[in-house]
Parts: sequence; structure tokens; C-alpha cells
Amino acid sequence: MNNEFSRVIDIVKIKPSGTKLQTIGSDDECHALKNRLGVEGFMNLRMDVDITPWRKQGLRVEGVVEADIEQICGVSLETIVQHIEEPLAFFLLPEHLAKGMADDEDEDLPEILQNGRADIGEIAIQNLSLGISPYPRKNGVSLSYLESEEVDEDQKQDNPFAVLERLSTPKAD
Repeated sequence: MNNEFSRVIDIVKIKPSGTKLQTIGSDDECHALKNRLGVEGFMNLRMDVDITPWRKQGLRVEGVVEADIEQICGVSLETIVQHIEEPLAFFLLPEHLAKGMADDEDEDLPEILQNGRADIGEIAIQNLSLGISPYPRKNGVSLSYLESEEVDEDQKQDNPFAVLERLSTPKAD
């Protein structure tokens, strides 16, 4: 597995009481994620999860992934920094057990353990990416269009609908 933020776990190394994993992203990982996610900057990546055994052959992962990203405001074109924090809650099951589960719209399907291993870093980044705004906007900035009630005659003639307005308005005799 060759991912930008690879954190592979092995089911045999998880304690029966559970394991806590706290990890931060390196500068190189953050740079690679900046390019992958198409943002201006990506920093302070952190993942904090609890991994516990689930139903003898699976794992339950709960926690949070967070990062600070820089994006360009879609209105002012200024660079803005946003803190993104996404909860993590998913199950890891061997492929033979996961195949039998129905695709219920209300529940997420479990992630697959391949040979007893899974890259929870990649799963965390996928979850984090859902929190990135596709249309970032700086606080307090809005697109507002104010139309003046006073319209110059030149502007009125430039309006392509002015011709239609004259055609639809009955002439007074």
C-alpha cells in the first residue's frame, strides 16, 4: 500500500482490550496530500483513534482526524485557512465476512481487512476530504448584486431585453 498518509494496522497486534493510535502527518505527507486534494496548503494533520476487537474477526475504529487547509476564497480570491475535523467510526472485517453484508443505504459497509491488515490512514484521509468545502468562502464575504433603480438610457439600450420590452408594451395613441 503506497498512500500519502499510510498507517497500516495488523489485527494480530491489537490488544484484546483495544489499542489507542495517535499520529501526526509529516511535512512530506502533508505536501503530498495538498497535491492530491487540490488545496493551496495542507498542515497540522493529526489522527487520534481507538481500535478495539469486534466480533472475534473484526475491528472497530473510532476517533477523529483533523487538519488545517488553505484554500482560495471563491468570492474575494484571498487565501483562507480552515480547520477541518471529521469523526471516524467504521468497522474492519475480513473480505469473506464483508461479502455477506447487504448494501443497506442507512448503514456504511465495513472496510475490508486484507490478510488481517488495513490502512486506516487512507480511510481517515478519505473521511477528512469530505469536510473540504468545494466552494470555500471567507467569513463575512458574500456575493451580493445590488441593482440601481436609476438606469442610464445608454445602459437601457445595451440591455438585450429592452427591444422585447418595447414590443410587448402597447403604444398609447
